[in-house]
Amino acid sequence: MTQDYGVDVVLLAASYNTSLTHVTHTTQVTQVTQAYTVDGLLLSDEALRLFNLINYVILGGCVSVVGLVLNLINVAVYTRLGYRDTSNMTLSALSLSDTGLLLMMLAYSLVYNPLLPADNPELIYAVRNLGIGWPHVIISRVSGCIKAFIALERFIAIAHPLKVKAILTQSRTLIVCFLLFAVPFAGSTPVFVCLGINLQYNAVLNTSTLALVACSNRYTVEVNARYFNMFLQLSSFLLISVLTVGLVHAVLKTSRWRKTSVTSGRTTRDQRLTRTVLVVCLSHIACVTPNIVGTVVTLVLKDYLANVRYKNLLDAIYSSLFLLGAINSSINIFIYIKTSSKFVKVLKSMLIQQENKKNIFILNKL
Repeated sequence: MTQDYGVDVVLLAASYNTSLTHVTHTTQVTQVTQAYTVDGLLLSDEALRLFNLINYVILGGCVSVVGLVLNLINVAVYTRLGYRDTSNMTLSALSLSDTGLLLMMLAYSLVYNPLLPADNPELIYAVRNLGIGWPHVIISRVSGCIKAFIALERFIAIAHPLKVKAILTQSRTLIVCFLLFAVPFAGSTPVFVCLGINLQYNAVLNTSTLALVACSNRYTVEVNARYFNMFLQLSSFLLISVLTVGLVHAVLKTSRWRKTSVTSGRTTRDQRLTRTVLVVCLSHIACVTPNIVGTVVTLVLKDYLANVRYKNLLDAIYSSLFLLGAINSSINIFIYIKTSSKFVKVLKSMLIQQENKKNIFILNKL
């Protein structure tokens, strides 16, 4: 159950029992329009538009803009801290993935804006599906996988404090970060090969318009890509949950930081970094759990939920999960400020430098 598509291909196929060979958005629009004439919708079209306006456009747009700024600040701070420490590298990679995720969310807020001209709905659907929806899914999986690696990195540091630097070298960490970006994109590449945006004849308008054009095996390609992304989502979430339990256990064992740091060989910096990772993982679990529950429910009850009467309700739920994902990608800076003194120190120096530059600029103008 993902919030990344206005029309769920799997649900459409199950509901209408139609072939998706060379399917276009015009066909889907016709099918959905016919379905909406059936009584018994659990949520009206007007209510769904209100949900989309609030969650996608207003709240989602505002959170995305703020989150983009905050994540760029994160990248700048960790760049100044340097990448000799592999944890700075992984946390910076997390901020980069969250930046990409928030860019896709900001694009969502634009395509769902009611002020957007709707003279070519096929093109809007194509952009929403291929240009925003799939990249949003992929980058969200990247973000989850990076958080799982960050948790694993901290767990290794606690379990083997004297060997962690030999195990997780700079080059190995860089390679892992690259793979965590590359694998989710590679697993969904067939979708971009199968789908494309091209001129398509529109029988309603009696003219050719830009629309989503698919290959003959679109259904198989998209279903396989979705199951691949579901696997990444569930496995990374499970790994984060298990490692978080391990980190909590370690924190409880060393709750008196100053007294245990000498005997355990762990520095105050290690303890603070552990707390940072722990809070990041806990916030991820809190924000992603509703999405995971939705994914499992959809897999178990996909035939039951394929009934058209649930279509609007599911779309409204997707928009709420969308907003929760935007919040999850935006709040890490507050965790770093609360748990990392080095982060705060560098951030303050950056703000002071910017203030000094501003004052010098004003003086030069006088």
